[in-house]
Amino acid sequence: MAVRAAYDPTAGEVLTAVNLEKLAGGWIGYADTATSQGPITAEADLTSLTVTVTVGTGRRIRITGYTWLSSNVADDVAAVYIKEGTTYLGRGQVTCALASAGNTATGQAVITPTAGAHTYKLACARPTGSGNVTSNASPSDLPFILVEDLGSA
Repeated sequence: MAVRAAYDPTAGEVLTAVNLEKLAGGWIGYADTATSQGPITAEADLTSLTVTVTVGTGRRIRITGYTWLSSNVADDVAAVYIKEGTTYLGRGQVTCALASAGNTATGQAVITPTAGAHTYKLACARPTGSGNVTSNASPSDLPFILVEDLGSA
């Protein structure tokens, strides 16, 4: 298990560049969409759910992908994948117990990529089953991809 000492400043201490580097950078990339996408049977990239970020040297990041999945048949399996190019980084999977009922699918990946520009995206598929899966969007429930800088690795 990787651990690191958190920066614990004392009163009156000057914030140096070394200590500043230990702090988390917060979100560095975000995209969402108000458009549903489907029907999906084979893996498909989710439209508008791609984000390009610039990662600093030695940084750990978290990528979170979220969508509301449904199928037109009961007991279908639906999945959301976090990818960089063709490389799978994380996944969330749900069983759609009832036809046309929505199910939250959230995937996460915590990685330490190389420094520089990286493009992450969400994809969706029906790994098993026989129905058509839909990634649903509404003004109050938007599918999204979020990239956060967690701090130095």
